[in-house]
Amino acid sequence: MPAYCFYSQWQPESIKPDLLSRGGGCAVEFYGCALATAGVVLALRGGRGRRKQFDLAQVIPHVVPWHLLVCREQNNELDLATRVCRAWTEEAMAGERRLLNSLDELRRNEIQQKLQVLGQTCVWGAAPDYISAIENAVEPEFPPPVRRIIVIKELNN
Repeated sequence: MPAYCFYSQWQPESIKPDLLSRGGGCAVEFYGCALATAGVVLALRGGRGRRKQFDLAQVIPHVVPWHLLVCREQNNELDLATRVCRAWTEEAMAGERRLLNSLDELRRNEIQQKLQVLGQTCVWGAAPDYISAIENAVEPEFPPPVRRIIVIKELNN
């Protein structure tokens, strides 16, 4: 799934408190490394005859601080990858839907067509079989549809 990562720094006093609308102690510093879906980036980039939105006030409501994906209070019985996918769906994808629903139908359809070309259709609820096989040190039944796989595991002390 295409995602964009923003590495930024602002003077804290330049940020209006109402821009930081997420709960859970999201201070301005947490937005220094933030993610956005491809749909959000396409919508903010503008389009034919539309103004690009680069101002912090226009961008920050649509990005997800990185820590929300990995540090949210969630069901710790789930593995890290599942928790990240769930957080991505609840935070980033939900935000994308809200932004796209605020656009006129023509612009929304234009962005959705571009997203289909990019292959952004869903977030997996669980790891694909070939990933599970690799995690369990078993040779996958068929070659995975990717060139490289990096598996990150959460260690419980």
